[in-house]
This record gives sequence, structure tokens and C-alpha cells, in this order.
Amino acid sequence: MAIVEATKVNRAAPVAVYPDTVIAISALRAGFSLNGQRILPSTGEVFLAESVEKLEPKVMDVLLVLASCAGDAISAEQIFAIVWPRSVYSPVAVRRSVNQLRNLFLDHNKSLIKTHPKRGYSLHAEVVLLSETNSVPALPLAEATKTAQQSVAAARAPWWISVFCLLLCAGSWVLYAVFWPADVVAAADAKAKWTVADLQPLTASKAQESFSQFTPDGNAIVYLKDATVSGDSELWLAPTNGQQHRLLYQTEAQIKFFSFVPATAAKKTAAEPSAWQLVIATEQDNSLHFASLLLSADYQLRSSSRHLSLSGSKLLNPFFCAENEFYFLALQQGEQRLFKAHLSSGQVDLLYVPSQQFSPYRIAPAADHNYLTLLGFDDKKRSQIKLLSKNGAELTDYKTLDANWYFIVYHATAKGYLLSDGKRLFYLSPEQELSRLAFENYAFIHYPVLSPDGRLLSYSQARIFGNIYSLDLGSQKKTQLTSATAHDWQGSVSPDGNQLAYVSNKNGHSQIFILDVQRKTEQLVYHNPDQHLAVSQPLWSADGKQLAFARNDRLVLLDLRFLGLNTLQPKVRYFDTVIGQPSQWLQQPDRLLLVQKSQKLQRWIEFDLATAEQKQSVSVGDLLYHQNQRYQINQGQLLDAKGTPLFQAPENRQILRHFVKNNGVFLLLSAMQSSTVQSKPEVWFFAFPSQKASKISNITLSQDIAETDISDINAQQLLYSTFAVEKDIHTIRILPRNSKG
Repeated sequence: MAIVEATKVNRAAPVAVYPDTVIAISALRAGFSLNGQRILPSTGEVFLAESVEKLEPKVMDVLLVLASCAGDAISAEQIFAIVWPRSVYSPVAVRRSVNQLRNLFLDHNKSLIKTHPKRGYSLHAEVVLLSETNSVPALPLAEATKTAQQSVAAARAPWWISVFCLLLCAGSWVLYAVFWPADVVAAADAKAKWTVADLQPLTASKAQESFSQFTPDGNAIVYLKDATVSGDSELWLAPTNGQQHRLLYQTEAQIKFFSFVPATAAKKTAAEPSAWQLVIATEQDNSLHFASLLLSADYQLRSSSRHLSLSGSKLLNPFFCAENEFYFLALQQGEQRLFKAHLSSGQVDLLYVPSQQFSPYRIAPAADHNYLTLLGFDDKKRSQIKLLSKNGAELTDYKTLDANWYFIVYHATAKGYLLSDGKRLFYLSPEQELSRLAFENYAFIHYPVLSPDGRLLSYSQARIFGNIYSLDLGSQKKTQLTSATAHDWQGSVSPDGNQLAYVSNKNGHSQIFILDVQRKTEQLVYHNPDQHLAVSQPLWSADGKQLAFARNDRLVLLDLRFLGLNTLQPKVRYFDTVIGQPSQWLQQPDRLLLVQKSQKLQRWIEFDLATAEQKQSVSVGDLLYHQNQRYQINQGQLLDAKGTPLFQAPENRQILRHFVKNNGVFLLLSAMQSSTVQSKPEVWFFAFPSQKASKISNITLSQDIAETDISDINAQQLLYSTFAVEKDIHTIRILPRNSKG
């Protein structure tokens, strides 16, 4: 049985909406008023009585749908099909958008947007269209509405035009399916075409469920709840027939991942008769531990036993068991190494050490039981699938993907691999043909896994939230700079201090925005058309006219000189042969310093934009430059090119991050990991002209923010972003394209 996507996208049937609704949505996009409040969909602006607010594009689209059929109920399914036409239906997105609209319009009693149980939502307001000439933001609301208004009802066409539009709409769906571009969905096996259906949340609580596995018989799903209120990690069991979930195992150690042992191997290695054996990996006291849970046929815990421990190791990815062995990638001494461990003896063998040419980040079984599947980055930062013999002696190429990172699982029944880039799902056939499943998610897909029969898919869905804040280094006053229900992070202040460039996934994938700090207006400056998942922090040039960043570790430049002139967008320049993340604009014209941090030694690249010349060097610590003078940061020291210390951090402190400016470098100091002394992070400034360092401020932030989410520092302020995540387990059925389920 193969999991294969059809050559045409399997879209939902045309939504039964009034044809004049479609016309009304098109008309509304030019601008309209809602109970006298002007709304400009093209910019996302809503002109309230005392402020101008901005809506996320998808939330604005939901408002357009509601406004187009004001007074009539429209179901959540219909709204979702219009706003998210390529996604599997989930009511959460609609509820979230409706709640945002209610909060914006202070509709606390739900009289503006009414909920009709089992029927949907309806908007109750006066909706009038604005002419194009009167939808310019500079016009006062009263003038704009007075000069040209037209009711939505008057814009609706006669019934015979409505019928014609409905037929045209249905025909468009057919043509869209037939002529869907082949480069979006790869050609696949025409005899076995599959799609996905019945998206169901397996969990929907405030707890964080981060990982799941099917039991070997496929009758249940075991999932991981991250540390609970008590501080324990928990494994829960959820029968696939919908019966009540129950707690399977609980421990004060942090469970990282787990894997079932094949039934034949479990019988050989179990100390007592047992139907199932579940190997769990936990972390505690800076050590990685492996143990087995022995389960009865009805998944009752019988006993547990320890296998082995590795000090100074971390497990970053799922592992898997095969026969009397299990294989895992562990972070040791700054690099992710591949190990083989024996269940019975506890012996551990090192199989593979990463190199500059290939560094694995995921592992999976292979069709040939004598090999393992490794997924990693090559020297060009492309994801590659390779096969490694189980004795570690032979490594062969299998498939080169692209610059994204992926999750990967091998499925014997499907005879191929299931992959996810965090947003989409793919099937890699035994013939090495990659095809895309007709599924698109607006949250992040983590750790997809298939049931033994290949008919059910389980994965962890992660929603990330956070905003960017400014901390005044003098008064310690905190100011919120961005406000989104998604995730805004990696903020950088322009040299003049008037603009904030940052990354946001408010539109469903990473994009770059610029916020005018004084006017409180923002502009989308990089759309990320290919929807690359990894977009690095934007870096301002000294004159504030360019931004440098990396998407999937490939250099991108934005020329901002035309920003603000009508609707012109910045000029985008791609440098796909330049691998690394921008670290500093050098003072020579058009030169950048980039860094690659995939190995223990950091690789630095001086790149000349005019000549495309790349000058590379390697260091243990961080590099920075001032007027052609090279400096280096190693933990608690700032050194010159000769290795002479210029600054030494106070006792028990280390330099966590640095931020280079024109006349010096700001240093963020925090307590060393080995230190038992709890103290506030500090900000110091090293001046290049005087070669002296001085303490600027202690900062009052929680330790997790101080260590991970500070993105920029200047003389007046420090930027940081908050971070919250909601994780739940979801399931999807895998069906033949023509199946009725």
C-alpha cells in the first residue's frame, strides 16, 4: 500500500454560498464602512473612534466573508473553505478570527457577530461600500463616507446573474483541479492516488502534548505530555476507537521521546512475559537515560527496567528500535552523533560523527534492514537522505531534497517515507519520487507518524505566540511594540531608532515587517513567496537603507530606498550560493560578515556584494570587526586579533550575546551554567575608540528571556520577545482519492 498524492489537488467541493456573496467580497476589498467605522482591507486598517488598528490578513478575510452576507448565518465550514481553501477543515482558526474581531469591535455581548449553534455566525451591522477615490487613508472618515456610499444590498445582482455566477464558480473549481500546476504537486502513481480527510484533535487541553506513537497493533496512540504542574512528564494512552484516555506512565525525569520495540524482539528481551515493550529516553542531572516499560496486551504497565545512561548528552530527535538494538542521535561535545545501543547488554557503539560534508539531524529505519536512514544537511545546507549500514562502514546517497529541514519516518506497509517540512506532507516512493499530499496546515506539524496499516496519521501541532517588547535600560520600563495573536520575534532597531524590522508568522509563515515606531504603522517588506520556514533576524546597514537576512541559511538583501513611495516594495536580491546568517555589516562598502554554526567550530564568511568574493575563516568563538580590526569573543573574554584580552567578564559570568554598533559593541552577560549564584543579567558597552568597557545596566527580565530571546541592544533600550506555545496531538485519515471513507 502506498501513500501517494494525486497529480491534481483534491479540494473540497464548491461551497454553497450565494454567487452575489463572491461579488460582494470583491467589491468590499476596495474599502467599506461597518457601522460608520472605515475599513481598508488592502492595508488591513480599521479606523476606530480613537485609534487605527490593523488586522491580520486571514482575520480580515473572515470579516469580508461575514460582511458580504451581513444578516445571514454562514457556517464555520463555509468560512474556512473560503479563507483557507487548501487546508483540512479545523474550526479553531475560524473561532480564533471571530474572537479577534469581537475584541477589536468591543463586541463582548456578541451582538455584532452572533453565534448560531450548529449553523455558524452572522454579522449584524450597516455595511456600505466606499468608492476607490475615497478609500485613501488620509481622508477623514466623515468625508469618505459622505462623498460616495453604496449599500451592499444594492450591489447584489439579479437572480439570473447569481445562477450564472454559481455555475461559473463550480466550473472554475473543476478547471482549477484539472489544470493544477505540476510543479506544485509532483506526478505520482496513477493507480493508487491518496488524500487526507477527517482532521481530528486527539488532545485539546492546556497541557503541552508534544510527541506520539502508535502501538504495534494500531489500536491505540501513546502520547507525551510535557512537564505537568507537578513537574512530572507523563505518557498517556488514547484508544483509536475513541474510548477515554488514561495515564500510562509518570516520572519526575523529563521524557524526551519513546519507541516501541518490535514484537519479536520484545519477547526475546523482556525479563518476564510481556506483550509490548516501550523504550523511553529521559534527561535528568545532565545525563541521558534509556529504560523499558513492559506492558500487557491491554497496555497495563507490568514493570520497568533501566538500560543505560550517557552523561553530558542530550537527545534532540526521536529514536527507533530494531530487533535487539536501538539507534539514536545525541548531542555530545557540541555535535550530534549517531549511536547504536543494545537492549540486553546496554553496550553503546558510536556509528557516525558529523562532518562538514554531511551532518544528520533525523534518523529512521530503511527498507533494507541492514541499513539506517539518515536525513541531514550537506555542505551546501541542503537536506539529503542517505543510507548508512548498521555497522557504520558504508554511507550512500539516496535523495537530495532542498534547503528546508524535514521530519521523516519510514513505513514498511507504504514501502516509502513520509516527510513533513513543518507545514506540508510528502510521500517519497521506493522509486525516489517525491509527491505532495493534498494537505496544508496553518500551524506547525511536528513528528508525523503513521499507523501500522498506513491508514491513520498522527502528529503534534504547535501554535506559537509572542510579541516584541522594549526595555528602557535606565528606568527599566517595558513597552510592548508589536501586538499579534501569532509570533513576532527577532526584532532589530534601525540606526536612527525610528523603525523596527522583525520576523512574524502572522500570515501563516515567516515574513519580515517594518514597524514605524512613532506612527505605529507597519509594512510587509518580505513576503517569503516560497514559504521557507527559517528566516533569520534582519540586520540593518549603517545607513538604514538595506536589510540583510537569511532564509534557510541563504543570504537575502532588501533595498529599502523606495519604501513609503506609493505601494512600491523593496528590491529583493537573492544570493543562494552564500551559505550563512548575516552577523555584521562591515564598514567597507557592500561587505557582510556571515556565520555558519552547524559544527563545533564556527565558519565565518566575509562576502563582497559587488564582486561576490567570499573569504572564509574558522574560529571557536564569535568574530566581529571594526575598521578592519578583528576581535574575538570567547565565553567571558573580548580579545583582539593577537589574542590579547581587552575585556574580562566578572567572576561567574559569561558573554552570552554581542551587538555591534558603529562606535562599539554591547555585551550581554549572564551567569555561567556551572554557577550556583543566581544574579540578574548585565549589559556592558565596549567602546572601540577608547578600548574600554563600562557597565550600562542590570536588566530585570526572567532568566529564560534573558538567555534566549533578546534580539538587539543600543544605548537606550533592549529588545526582547516573549514566547508561548500550544501543542496538541491531531490525527488524519489517509484515504484513496476515490474512497468515501
